[in-house]
Amino acid sequence: MKQVGRVLSLGVCVSALILGVPVSGKAAPGSADHFVQLLQNSSSPRVRAQAALSLAQVQANPQVIRALANGLHDKDTVVRRASATAMGQLGDPASLAHLYRKRMDADPGVRLQVSRSIDQLESVVRAQRIPASNAPKTASAATLPRFYVGVAMHKSPSIPLDDATLTQMNKVMSETIKRIDGVVLATPQVSQKQVQARLGNRQLAGYFLDSSVAKIENVPNGIRATVSVILRTYAGRHIRAMLRGSSTVLGGSDRVARNHAIEGALLSALDKVPGALQASDARVAGLGM
Repeated sequence: MKQVGRVLSLGVCVSALILGVPVSGKAAPGSADHFVQLLQNSSSPRVRAQAALSLAQVQANPQVIRALANGLHDKDTVVRRASATAMGQLGDPASLAHLYRKRMDADPGVRLQVSRSIDQLESVVRAQRIPASNAPKTASAATLPRFYVGVAMHKSPSIPLDDATLTQMNKVMSETIKRIDGVVLATPQVSQKQVQARLGNRQLAGYFLDSSVAKIENVPNGIRATVSVILRTYAGRHIRAMLRGSSTVLGGSDRVARNHAIEGALLSALDKVPGALQASDARVAGLGM
């Protein structure tokens, strides 16, 4: 495995000379868009790999995370490894859902780096949940379950999705939601009576996320998807919030690119779920419900 790391470093150094950008140090202000474009559009694997590593030096934001997530699916292993490395160095737990799905990459070097980055980001999550000093011996209130959340993506009459895509997107939703602090993922296909019993026994607030693809459109050099996620009470199904996310994948418009765009849009919408849950909880508390 050490040999793999040395090969990656050599490729990075060569591509750094091509770009004229140092491997270490902060990227120049405003350069995130430049590196995103290089990662998505360059024909050179070495340039794409260096662009991914350079994104680890900028401020984390959804655009950067999505670009690196696309890099995890690059056809060249050096780019996939670099994208996984950058996610770990960037330190944003929002990357975890993408990394979890690449733990079974065909390349052992990619799998190793994905595992390392997952360890890094899970350490960040643990540090955020428990203060470094005076940490309590029992779980803090922030980590105690508060929400019981069910999820589902449905077919849209105007935008047909195959069963494999629906299955994958429902898996993405489940993996993302169950990692939100204080959330218990609802067991699928349970009766309303069982749901009410679980909510009462565990003193949880019940919610359900209904998602669907709102729009898919071709854009110059790529494809763009928009996903709608509706937060409802569970099991009453009263609407509490309507969330939207969009994502553009450049360089193609085939089924793979379309699914990557849908997944990126879905993750963008799901990023807003923690705030929506907190807002709904505060509203219910204020009404004395």
